[in-house]
Amino acid sequence: MENIQLETMGLQPAFTENNVAILLCSNNKYAPYLSVVLQSILENSSAAYNYDIIIFTRDINTENQTLIQQQLQEYNNFSIRFYDVTTQMQGHTDLFVGYNGSLTLEIYYRILSPYILTNYDKLIYLDCDVIVNTDISKLYAIDLQTDNYLLAACRDPYVVHCYQVNYENIQKINGVNFPHDFDTNDYFNSGVLLLNLKAFRERYTLLEFFELARSGSWKYPDQDVLNYLTYKNRYMLSMQWNMIAEWKMRKKSKKTQTILDEYTLAYQDPYIIHYATSPDKKPWSDNKRPFADIWWKYAVNTPFNEQLQVNLIAIQKEQRKFKNKLKRLIEKMAKPIVNFFFPRNSKRGAKLRAMYFKKSNKN
Repeated sequence: MENIQLETMGLQPAFTENNVAILLCSNNKYAPYLSVVLQSILENSSAAYNYDIIIFTRDINTENQTLIQQQLQEYNNFSIRFYDVTTQMQGHTDLFVGYNGSLTLEIYYRILSPYILTNYDKLIYLDCDVIVNTDISKLYAIDLQTDNYLLAACRDPYVVHCYQVNYENIQKINGVNFPHDFDTNDYFNSGVLLLNLKAFRERYTLLEFFELARSGSWKYPDQDVLNYLTYKNRYMLSMQWNMIAEWKMRKKSKKTQTILDEYTLAYQDPYIIHYATSPDKKPWSDNKRPFADIWWKYAVNTPFNEQLQVNLIAIQKEQRKFKNKLKRLIEKMAKPIVNFFFPRNSKRGAKLRAMYFKKSNKN
């Protein structure tokens, strides 16, 4: 890492009272999106609580660290620290991160939290593609200790729906290691978690987690393993705490009605919006996607706003170039067929071309 100094010693809670511990994991490329998450937490925070934010990273540079620290510096009830996880990830950089290239090694960093943050008993974890629409301290206030839950999380509508309509292919949907008594209706998305760090430390070692991650075929690597480890001891939250912005049910039945009803409620009043989709559909790549306007409402108040705006314009320009190129290719391939069935000198040929040019002029 160049010109970067990150914390590597054990961290103490930043505040002695009303401490709300929050973890995010990011690389340098994702620093602007991390900043937007933080802005949404900031704008919905309460003066009655102290927000102890920790960032696990290996490469966020000094410039981006400074910008993010300055973003929060006017608030006395906010602390932010960057922690270098390079040492803890040594020997584990070969972990599987999925087939489509949209995931990175950072997905495993959240699992380090019980073993790095040994002075903490509880923690909220957030992905960097979320927006917090309410005071995050409300999530932190949920009790996990009484029943010694390992974590609290929200059902993943996409995966639960896959299980419900195609249960016999459970192994193909997720992985060969899932136990037979695993309740598929409670499969959760790991983008928003309330973690009982103390219980995790008592139950599992970090090595056990990494060994399990390597032990078989997992479709959603870290998420599958977390579901496996906690399937008998987790608390299911309202989906409002992790509303997937673009999920659509493809096959409805009586069996799937419950998950649809839960998602519909969350969609109408989301506490946390999760843009869990492909990179080209993220709000910073396409500002016309569902709930993208809310993401940009917070983005404009971050120190990365100008950079994000420039990036969006560049992406839109490339998308237009690709669409025009594809259009020309299709026209070239279709031209011989059109000329054969709709000759230029025929009435139907003239009518077709008139309709085409009329539509082109409208666009």
